[in-house]
Amino acid sequence: MIVKSFDIFDTILVRIWARPTDLFLELGVQVRQAQLIQVSPETWQEMRVEAENIARKKTQIGEITLGQIYEELMPAYDWSVSDFEKAIQYEIELERVSIVPVPVNQQKIQELHKQRQSIIYISDMYLPSEVIQGFLKDHEIWAEGDKIYISGEVGENKGSGKLFQHHITQHQLTASQLHHTGDNLYSDIKVPKKLGINVQPFLETHLNRY
Repeated sequence: MIVKSFDIFDTILVRIWARPTDLFLELGVQVRQAQLIQVSPETWQEMRVEAENIARKKTQIGEITLGQIYEELMPAYDWSVSDFEKAIQYEIELERVSIVPVPVNQQKIQELHKQRQSIIYISDMYLPSEVIQGFLKDHEIWAEGDKIYISGEVGENKGSGKLFQHHITQHQLTASQLHHTGDNLYSDIKVPKKLGINVQPFLETHLNRY
């Protein structure tokens, strides 16, 4: 039995921003307009990045959820629980409207679904799995029977190899039965190869000089 797994961001979904942190600048504009912050969008961007770094340092493995990031921001802005939840929703909604599919992998997965093959999605990410699953559904990439493993929820990441091992154990597979497609040279290619997983590098979404 062969099981197909895919990295998510920069493999089957990409943001319209050149860098993930660029999104935080636009987010700063929106949360300021909503009167959730009084600082400039540039200052918000810096604080959002720093909050993520602090949240990661507080964990043993550095894997966190979006809620943990916003818990670091909450005291700085004296948010109520309602404000806290609103700010998180602004980020999630901005992520949603900023995402477009990678056509070649979107079509590949849709073809696998037609062949009644289930897909495994594996991502080092802080967004909730149900949110990411929603992104996949928005672009007709998710099908019943698919599974998703997110580092922030599992508590393990691809870079250590443990997120792959978690999936392999959960489904009683051997490493060679897993065929993984991803863009990260280390966590999607070098690490799974070392574990004996078959790897299909996908680097077409990487920025070039143009």
